[in-house]
Amino acid sequence: VPSINVSRDHWHKVIYDWADEYSLNTGYVFPDTFFDTSFFTASDPVRPSLIGQTGVDYISRRRYKTLGGIPKSLLLKHKMLVLYNASNQTSEFVDGTISNPEILLAMDAGVNVWLAMRNPIAYSTSTPISGAPQQLSVPGSYIRYFGVTGFVNSTWRSTLLTGNPPRGIQDFIGTYSLDEAQWPSLAVDTALLHSNLVWLSWPTDPQKMALPEVNWAARAFGTEPMYLYKSSYGSEHPEGFGLSYEGAPVTHRLESNAFKSVHMNFTLLTIDTADARGAANSILTWLFNPNVSGETPYEDRNPDAPIKISLDDAKRWHTEMMQEQRMTKGGE
Repeated sequence: VPSINVSRDHWHKVIYDWADEYSLNTGYVFPDTFFDTSFFTASDPVRPSLIGQTGVDYISRRRYKTLGGIPKSLLLKHKMLVLYNASNQTSEFVDGTISNPEILLAMDAGVNVWLAMRNPIAYSTSTPISGAPQQLSVPGSYIRYFGVTGFVNSTWRSTLLTGNPPRGIQDFIGTYSLDEAQWPSLAVDTALLHSNLVWLSWPTDPQKMALPEVNWAARAFGTEPMYLYKSSYGSEHPEGFGLSYEGAPVTHRLESNAFKSVHMNFTLLTIDTADARGAANSILTWLFNPNVSGETPYEDRNPDAPIKISLDDAKRWHTEMMQEQRMTKGGE
C-alpha cells in the first residue's frame, strides 16, 4: 500500500512530464490552470481540511459514494480522468454496479479515462479460501465502458489472512508488450518496490522482489490488448492452484466514437522510471484529444474508432444506469 503523498508525487511527475513532451512535439499550449483546484477552495463537505488550500488536484472517489457522487460539473471540466488505486485491497469501483456512475456519464460526454488499479472489483475477504483465484463477474456497464467481460482475483490478501500455510501470488515482475512501437515493455524496479509501497510483515516472499496482487481481466470484442503478465516463475507457479498468470492480459484499450478508455490491472508506481514514462506518454497522448469539445457532435469525436455507439444506444445505457442506481439505493 503506498502513501497518498507518494502516489500524488508520482502522478504529478507522470502527467507534467507528459504535458511538457506533448507541448514540445505538437506546439499545443496547455492552460495555466492545468488541474482545476478551485473545487477545494469552496465548501467541500468531504475534504474540509483542504478548504482554502491551493495545489490540491486529486480527489478520493470513494468518499463521494454516499453524497450523490463526484460533482459532474467538476468531471466535465477535464478532457481525461485517471482512476487510480495502488492498494492491494479492493477499490470497490465495481460493486455489483459501477460505484460512481457519474464517471460513466462524463465518458458519454467525451471525457476519456485511464483506469489503473490492482483490484477494482469488490470481493469478500470472509469467503473460505481454497487457494484458487476467484472468477468475478462484472456488470454490463463495465463491459461497455472499459471492455472488461470478466475478472480474475488472486485472493492474495484473503489467502494470506486465512490460509494455512499462508500463500500468495507475489510474482509480477513486469509485462510483455504486444506492440513495442507503441507500448514499451515494462519491468518492475525493486528499489521502487521497496520505497514506494508500505509492506506488511507476511512470512512469504521475504525478499519482496516482485509486485503482489496483480490480477487480470478478460477483454471484450473490439478492444485492443496492450500488455501481458510477466511472472518471475514463468508458466509454472511452484504452489500450483492455477496461480500462474504468465501471459494473462493485464492492459487493454477501448476506442469508441464517443470515448476512449485504458484498463490497466496494475499501476506504474513500481515500474522502472524510463519504462513508466514511455508507457504513460503513449497512453496519455492516445487518450488526449485537444480538438474535442462540448460542441463536437457525438458521432464525430473519434470518427475512425472501431467501436460505433449510436446516440440511441447511449440514451438506452443512460436509462439503464439510472435504473441500476435506483435499485442499488433501494429505490423503486
